[in-house]
Amino acid sequence: MRKVVYNMIQDALLLALLIIFTLIRFPLGAIQFTMQLFIIFIIGLICNVKDSLLVIGLYLILGLVGLPIFSNGGGIYYVYQPSFGFMIGFVILCPCIRLIQKGFNKLKLNPYLSNIIATLIGLVIDYFCGVIYAYFIFNYHLHAGYNFFKVFGLVIAPFIIFDLIKCVIAAIVSKKLSDVLTILNNQS
Repeated sequence: MRKVVYNMIQDALLLALLIIFTLIRFPLGAIQFTMQLFIIFIIGLICNVKDSLLVIGLYLILGLVGLPIFSNGGGIYYVYQPSFGFMIGFVILCPCIRLIQKGFNKLKLNPYLSNIIATLIGLVIDYFCGVIYAYFIFNYHLHAGYNFFKVFGLVIAPFIIFDLIKCVIAAIVSKKLSDVLTILNNQS
């Protein structure tokens, strides 16, 4: 019973952090620079697959029903935003990060290094989902006539350096946080 309550509290706190970090935004290109991906990486690294999908799923549902928790508001119309593909990518990214991290841990790889590699692979997954979705939105919904490289230049290129920094910092923070959560979980 304590484990269930502990997981519920952890998931609620991570959902709250995801909302808060999404609202920390800076305009940069066609898509705003937010700290959302940083928390997504942490969720993927410290939660089991079920809990990470629960947090991301609740976030997407709350935003799509109209709560203004996405970087540009909320509502069902958000699926027509070029950036929505990145949020779809979170659903794939989080379980992949966790599975990659667990695989590296079985190989006794340095936990910081395994976290960094897992987040980098997760970043590539998210970029893939985001750029494909943005390409279709720009060309088939907005009829902009952008080629793939133009879309890449708008939605990914300006963010690469910032996102790589987020990968490394999230890998370090999540390792420390995971250690603390393990200690707290063992004490209860």
